[in-house]
Amino acid sequence: MALDSEIDSSPAAARTSAQMAWLKDDLAAHPNRCLAAMWHQPAYSNDPLHGDDPTMQVYFAALHDAGADLVLNGHVHAYERWAELGADGLPQAGGTREIINGLGGANITAVDTGRPGQEVVYNANYGLLKLNLAADGYSWTWLNAPDNTSPGVSGQLDDSGTGTCH
Repeated sequence: MALDSEIDSSPAAARTSAQMAWLKDDLAAHPNRCLAAMWHQPAYSNDPLHGDDPTMQVYFAALHDAGADLVLNGHVHAYERWAELGADGLPQAGGTREIINGLGGANITAVDTGRPGQEVVYNANYGLLKLNLAADGYSWTWLNAPDNTSPGVSGQLDDSGTGTCH
């Protein structure tokens, strides 16, 4: 699923929006074992500049309730990988995993650590997230940029894993 996180201006608007109606109709019409969704602004982030997005939390909850396995976001100029989360953004076994990657080349920003469910925070260098989506699960691997182009920082991230579909 691909959603537009730029159109709804409030949680109340999101609940009754054309996009939400389309999402719910499409989820009901196409029940899948594996479900991934993506949009720009994350529902949950420990980024002190942007933080959580209450409007996108409404969509995250709808996807979670439909059994979504994975949500991918950008917007935050860092990398955050979250444990499986419940509709409320708290860790929940069998929930929906959120991965945020905004380290494609814009200025890198700081992200706070220590929030429940937050498994990895990285902002030392650019890179990308490689995803493999399959009929019964998914896997991810962080790929560090070949050269350190961010002034004043260094470091490499070793992050990979798998998830199974609900």
